[in-house]
Amino acid sequence: MEFCADEAAQGTRYAEVTFTAAAHGERVGDLGLPLEAALDGLAEGRARHGIECRVLLDHSRRRPVERMWRTYELATRHDEAITLGHTERLGHGMRVLDDDALVAEARERGLPLEAGLRAGVDAWPATPPAP
Repeated sequence: MEFCADEAAQGTRYAEVTFTAAAHGERVGDLGLPLEAALDGLAEGRARHGIECRVLLDHSRRRPVERMWRTYELATRHDEAITLGHTERLGHGMRVLDDDALVAEARERGLPLEAGLRAGVDAWPATPPAP
C-alpha cells in the first residue's frame, strides 16, 4: 500500500509492479504468501488512493526452469494469470525455450518472447516457437 501512496502522490494513476514471487516464497517457506501479501497491499492501495496496479511476475534467466514453473503456477492462481491478465508478451522470455510444454503454451496463445542482446541464448531456433 505504501507503494500506491507514493505513486499517487506523484500523480501516477496506473503502474506495473514487477515481483519475483517464487524467490520470495522460497525464502519464507510458503510459495504463495509473499504474492498474496503484495496483491492485498495493492488492492488496499487502489481502494485508498485510486491507483490501478498490475503485477508482472518475473523469473531470472539465471535461475532454474523449475522456479519458472513455480512462478507460472502462482500466476494461474490469481487474476494476473496469463488467461485472465491478458498477457501480450513474455519479457525476457527466452528461457521458455527450455521447456517444450511452455513453448507449446506460448505458441497456442500467440505470445511473443522478448529477449535483449544479453539474454544468454546461444543460438536461435531454426523455426521460432511462437508466432
